[in-house]
Amino acid sequence: MGEDTSVPIAYPPPISHSYPIHYLITPLPHFPFPISHFPFPISHFSFLISHFSFLISHFSFFISHFSFPISHFSFLISHFSFLMSRSLIPLSLTLLLASCGGNKSTDSADSLFADLPVLAEKQVVGTDTIVVARFTSLPDPIVLPASQFIDSLRLVHLENSDDALVGSSIVWTTGNRLFVYDYQLGAVKQFTDDGTYIGNIGNRGQGPGEYTVAPYYIDADLTTGRIYLLQTNTDKISSYDLDGRYVGDIPLAFKTPKGYFKIDNENGTITVAALVFNITPENPVVWTQDFEGNVISRIDRPDLQVVPDFSNEIYASGAANSENIPLSYWYIDPIPDSLYTYSPATNRLTPSFTCDFGTSTPPVHSYKALPRFYTIVTNGDPIQAGEGSYMLPQNQPIVIDRTTLRGAPATLLLDTFGSLKVSNGWNYSPSPGYFTRTLDPGDLADWIERELASNSDLSSEERNRMQKLKESISPDDNTLVIVGRWRQ
Repeated sequence: MGEDTSVPIAYPPPISHSYPIHYLITPLPHFPFPISHFPFPISHFSFLISHFSFLISHFSFFISHFSFPISHFSFLISHFSFLMSRSLIPLSLTLLLASCGGNKSTDSADSLFADLPVLAEKQVVGTDTIVVARFTSLPDPIVLPASQFIDSLRLVHLENSDDALVGSSIVWTTGNRLFVYDYQLGAVKQFTDDGTYIGNIGNRGQGPGEYTVAPYYIDADLTTGRIYLLQTNTDKISSYDLDGRYVGDIPLAFKTPKGYFKIDNENGTITVAALVFNITPENPVVWTQDFEGNVISRIDRPDLQVVPDFSNEIYASGAANSENIPLSYWYIDPIPDSLYTYSPATNRLTPSFTCDFGTSTPPVHSYKALPRFYTIVTNGDPIQAGEGSYMLPQNQPIVIDRTTLRGAPATLLLDTFGSLKVSNGWNYSPSPGYFTRTLDPGDLADWIERELASNSDLSSEERNRMQKLKESISPDDNTLVIVGRWRQ
């Protein structure tokens, strides 16, 4: 078997230093899990210095947004929890080459699950049916070929002009536009789906249409020519034209610490799902409003409110452009919970999936709903990485097939590009229904070269694809984006 090699991706290194409290509580954008023992280029250190200085310069802004005491232990580790839940630093998001013994891969998505044990059962609760996972042991990990689950998976070379360059970043997509937030520059850059640079969306700052931290969610409606951006701890959605020029704000009916939205321009409505702090018990967890902020419908769930801690997260998942919205939460202090499905048509929030961990206090965990399966990710105990800083190790995602309820831990094989494997974090994207990743081209080129030279287990076809991939990139290229749409 070939050497097991990790490829650094285009994110900053794991945080292993002490930072001011406003850094710890400032939520930066998506990616679900912190990295553990991740190799990184020394040049990424400059990101930390730059972003650190930026955060200091905006200290008064952050303080003005947080009126509650900072006394909860989880604030000590909040910087790795939003790393767990946002894309700043994904946990062990390692791209591994070549199949190793013990993993299974088949030519059929159905047959892939056929021999796996049943890990869940359906239970009827009132008029609703919920899938409940229960297991005391797990089978060997399987390999999910992306070609069987993701459509139009492709490697996008972002334009290499000076204005288009991005470094450590997160990407949202609508399927035909890419929105890339560069952590060091503090700017959202817009690209076409083939990587052509269009321009910035707004700018960093505190003026109209500007943002002080990375957006929590971005979406666009190309038919009406609007791009929408939701910041953290906000009472508005900022709107831009397709060239990135600010055109105004849509007021939210309730202040939203973190959230997801879905805009229906045809009917003039916005559906918002929010993480709700218990200092605002009157706020709903989901509501639909018009563009003036008038509430049309709402869901009140006091049991889903949390202490005012930006370590906690809310996730939207499911299929792209689905009418119903799967919602789940990540809690720094875990409790028994569920993945829910919100139906705008009936204004109902119903549980659809959960896991019985067999203990009164479950491990730190999160659920996601993908078109073909549910996923469970658990996290281990905090590991101190430095004075006042910690990391949470993430376990491999467990997949539960929606039809057969069979499952196993799983790695995603990006077989379009040869034998690239994503071991952790592959089940989450900032854009529901899509698979997205950013990659540093120099690291990818070096990694492929090492594998081609050392891994004798690669087939001729895999070797050819890897060689073509290597020839298509240059270490001087802009950041690369891998993007595809989960098959429905």
